Amino acid sequence: WCACIRGVESGGLVEGLRATHPADGTNAQKVNDYFRSYLDEAAIDKAGLAPVEPSLKDVDSVEDAGMLLGLMGRWQGVVRTPLAVDSNPDLDDPTVYVADFRQGGLGLPDRDYYLKADERFAKARTAYAHYLTTLFTLSGDADGPAHAAAGIALETKIAAAQWPRDKTRDPKLGHNPKTPAELAALAPGLDFPTFEAQAQLQPGRIIIVRQPDYVTALAGLVKSEPLDTWKLYMKARRLDEAAAVLPAAFRDASFQFHDVAIAGVKEQQPRWQQAVAQTNAALGE
Repeated sequence: WCACIRGVESGGLVEGLRATHPADGTNAQKVNDYFRSYLDEAAIDKAGLAPVEPSLKDVDSVEDAGMLLGLMGRWQGVVRTPLAVDSNPDLDDPTVYVADFRQGGLGLPDRDYYLKADERFAKARTAYAHYLTTLFTLSGDADGPAHAAAGIALETKIAAAQWPRDKTRDPKLGHNPKTPAELAALAPGLDFPTFEAQAQLQPGRIIIVRQPDYVTALAGLVKSEPLDTWKLYMKARRLDEAAAVLPAAFRDASFQFHDVAIAGVKEQQPRWQQAVAQTNAALGE
């Protein structure tokens, strides 16, 4: 099925895929359901914000820094957060896979878009402010412009602490094994046990920290920035990640920002082509 999905190149083949009825419980059924659901824009429009309402309520329920870190952990693989988890072969022993913590959580492509004065970066920031304002407003937030600005201000501080791309490419600089005690000392105040539990990581293991000084700076931001600002940031990230499967106004806003303003795309792909790509991304293996 995955090979079939990758090979889809025409509307006719897509219609053939949609016409199949795989047995319940099979991988083929999962692929087929995902693909069909992504194509069903009428159902998506009818559902409104229902797909993200539980996540937004989770944000509203956050009462302290520990709960904030827990939510970041729970959203791994779903939403890009400032502390991201990956798994890779250990540089010291390539036969063993280890979890690593790394920087993340930016809505713009990288730190330069927040920090440099070049015209293209300035235009991208303006487009991003408009996009987040649209997301907040469509979700029923009467203070969309102010809340978008607050979220972007926090993101800018996160970006300022992050490593530039060329530095992140050095595998030796990014190989920093930490025990739980060392991790706690590196970033006082970050509730790593809660984060790891919610991310479904095994407790007590060595973690590779890709950008140690960034993690230290993130701990400082979690402490210094108002919790309400962090919650606005988390809502923006959730709405952005889900926009492609929310009603038409969200989908259009996402296209205008990500594809037109940032990537320079002139024409949107047909929905079936988007569905092929998203199915591969979610269920390709």
